[in-house]
Amino acid sequence: MAEQSQTLYRKWRSQTFNELIGQDSISQTLRKAITANRLAHAYLFCGPRGTGKTSSARLLAKIVNCQNPQNSEPCNTCVSCREITEGMSTDVFEIDAASNRGIDEIRDLRDRARVSSGKGKTRFYIIDEAHMLTTEAFNALLKTLEEPPPHVIFVLATTEANKIPATVLSRCQRFDFRRIPMREIADRLAFVAQQEQIPYEPAALEIIARAAQGGMRDALSLLDQARAFSTDTITVAIVRSMLGMTDPALIHELARFIAQNDAAAGLRRIYDLVQSGVDPRQIASQLTELWRWLALARANADLKTIIDISDEEAHEILEIAALFDLPVITRCARVFSGDTVGPRSLSVPQLAIELDFLDCIHIAHQPLQQTLPAATEPSAKTLPSSAVRAETPTKKPVSQPTSEPLSETASINTPQQTNSPQRSSSAETAIPSQQISTQSQLNRDSKVAGQNNTAIHSGELLERARDAWEIIQKVIHQKDKPTEALLRNAKLIAADAGDPAVLYFQATKIFVTKLQEINRKQIIESSIKDVLQVPCLIQLMTAEEGEHLLRHRGIASAEQTAPGIQPMKAKETAPAGKPAITDQTISANEAQTDTKPVSAPATQPGNAPQSLIDIARQDPVIRAVAAEFDAEIIRVAKNQSE
Repeated sequence: MAEQSQTLYRKWRSQTFNELIGQDSISQTLRKAITANRLAHAYLFCGPRGTGKTSSARLLAKIVNCQNPQNSEPCNTCVSCREITEGMSTDVFEIDAASNRGIDEIRDLRDRARVSSGKGKTRFYIIDEAHMLTTEAFNALLKTLEEPPPHVIFVLATTEANKIPATVLSRCQRFDFRRIPMREIADRLAFVAQQEQIPYEPAALEIIARAAQGGMRDALSLLDQARAFSTDTITVAIVRSMLGMTDPALIHELARFIAQNDAAAGLRRIYDLVQSGVDPRQIASQLTELWRWLALARANADLKTIIDISDEEAHEILEIAALFDLPVITRCARVFSGDTVGPRSLSVPQLAIELDFLDCIHIAHQPLQQTLPAATEPSAKTLPSSAVRAETPTKKPVSQPTSEPLSETASINTPQQTNSPQRSSSAETAIPSQQISTQSQLNRDSKVAGQNNTAIHSGELLERARDAWEIIQKVIHQKDKPTEALLRNAKLIAADAGDPAVLYFQATKIFVTKLQEINRKQIIESSIKDVLQVPCLIQLMTAEEGEHLLRHRGIASAEQTAPGIQPMKAKETAPAGKPAITDQTISANEAQTDTKPVSAPATQPGNAPQSLIDIARQDPVIRAVAAEFDAEIIRVAKNQSE
């Protein structure tokens, strides 16, 4: 039977504060406190895993109980130091709060704390993963933690300090352990490898140090694993194979495929990597890291200092970064940093990577502005067919087919499909179809015909904002998720294409207050400008303010998305059990709905009213309005001309 060997992270645990890597400020503070005899009765060591929290607690216990301390360091030769190193000391109690988290265990600890120390001067209680203690256990510990016996010191270690109650935090001296820099980890690994007589390539240790993500224990564990994995020298190829990583050159080629708009080659490369045994999680991690490096390079940051890479690697990163604009790089980085790869048990574990890769191609070659109408001088070539405006009277109107002819004054809106070039199936570029009115309505409506050019342009601004609203929300979501969530409770009700242009939103008072914060307004306004290419201010108002605006201001509202459409009117009477609808115009604000109002179809001479009722009931817009108000059509009157 093979003899069990001691793992490297246990064998090379820091035995003095000089050996504690990456935590110089904490080491210096504790050593000065010991020299000045100003030790606290309780400490809280918090920080990421493997950064030296428990090792520091043991070192503190060693120095306090050491029989021959030297320059505020333990001698590691006396009986007390050796017992603490071997975990056999009766003066140091280590408790795992993850498995001893109840009130009974804490009561037992509290009772034992009253007993005086055995051999050493001070008894230490080290509670690992202290955030796992229950509320009752913390309450039982509070009094003892605040006023422990003079011979007791508590050390609480945790990776989640935010879960420690404030009453406990206020009773402890807190020390925050930081992630250890990659270069310091690599130097320590080189020292350990030399002491253990392990042949290695320096680049292989750098990969291990980077994979440890700031944890010395993880780095030593990976070094131990690489020693067992290799037959002789620890090489770069061995470490990459052990970690499931691939050659960075292949990852760099994926970025080049994005720049070249070569989706087929990129998907083939992802497939080959997964089939060769590379972990999809590592592919996603390497791609995320690459986009970060590209962003730093495009922003003219000092790559060699920030990410510690060679001159050759930095030169290659700069070459790839030159293929993209900085906004494209940042958006692609968000794509890969926001998604996670599914477990290996899935039939297609690389699906998330493939989708992210295709999204990045879309971002790089179909910017947001190309999916929208032009900001100035719109023409039939640049606008979707559903966004035809009133100033294009030569455009053939589209009306809903009916079984009977309609009068010239009938106002029927018909959805029409759009077929704009470079339209992607992605939700980011999906623009809802619009409703356009017939040319006869524009000629008959004297009120709309008398509007000036400003009112027409205001209608265009409102319609374009409504068309692109889903895209605007996505842009806001990328900049600030809480702002986008709050904006979901607001409704775009009107637009004013003045100088400056203004978009009016209606929401309840609490959401108006939240959205009026200056940073949120700036985020919304900048996002609207990015998408519409038109500088717009936003105005937030309550329902009462919105009603006053729509009634008394000459601006384009949701009722006037297509010029010439008259608001729908209804009969005053209603059948029993149905809400009464007055002859007043039903505005978009009063209806509290996004459905656009339309006027009821008028009778044509010779047509029976019943047939017009059937036509109106079949119209999808009228049906939506009727469903919204739980109403039904009971009578259709002729349109009386002046």
